Amino acid sequence: MIFFFFDAVKFASASVPEYSLFSPDRYIKVIFSLINERVFYRVLLRGSDVLQQSKLGLIRDDEDFSQSLVLFKTQPVSVITDRYFTKNNKRHINSYKVNRRVFNVRNSAGKKMDIIFQVSNDRVAFRYSFPERTTDVKKITREITSYKLPGTAKAWLQPMAVPKSGWEKTNPSYKENYLLNI
Repeated sequence: MIFFFFDAVKFASASVPEYSLFSPDRYIKVIFSLINERVFYRVLLRGSDVLQQSKLGLIRDDEDFSQSLVLFKTQPVSVITDRYFTKNNKRHINSYKVNRRVFNVRNSAGKKMDIIFQVSNDRVAFRYSFPERTTDVKKITREITSYKLPGTAKAWLQPMAVPKSGWEKTNPSYKENYLLNI
């Protein structure tokens, strides 16, 4: 089976290239951009911001991957499908389909970092990966990643229960009253 994706590079008003990645149903859109040598992303649902332009990057004890970055390669969109079984879940047979795209960046020292996005019909995930192999232990000392919500965002929260309270001193249990639409 062959899949085609519309993956146009769009140029913003300041001639900043933006790279798009859509969910399989095309309702969710992730926009990746590099502005002033820093990387950003944005998430839209049906054309409305879920996350406004937010920062990406991190700092290791040996290298800075938060600034002075160059996007040197953009992988094509790939489709990942999987099917798995669970014994102790309401749904035993599970399947998913995601669109995946890898953005390869390097810092001013030439060290590489991959930012890997996966977008399904109901979620967005990303992770950082370092393609250069070494036996040295690397420590992440600071994460720059941010999540900028629109001012009109609504949420639901589950309050933290006081430990060893409630019926038979079982709190915190997995079901507490939620605060909705706050």
